[in-house]
Amino acid sequence: MAEEFEHCATCHKAFKAVSGNYFVRLAGLAYSFWHIHMLFDLATRIVLEVYRADMAPAERRASIKREKRLARRQLGICCPNAAACDALI
Repeated sequence: MAEEFEHCATCHKAFKAVSGNYFVRLAGLAYSFWHIHMLFDLATRIVLEVYRADMAPAERRASIKREKRLARRQLGICCPNAAACDALI
């Protein structure tokens, strides 16, 4: 946890030295979330395509349902934590 806080603080200091504009910061945050999400989404689709290849239709539907439930759960955990991290800096 300390290392993550240090990383967050270092990034914030570097950003302040370069720009400090809050709207640029928000745009960079949005872009980084989008970029990371796209890469995770691609990796997930590749793995699940192979994993679901031999599944029966009912198993495939259950797998897709679990994937959607996990995505909602992760979003519910990440959003409040991201706001809390931003408040620390």
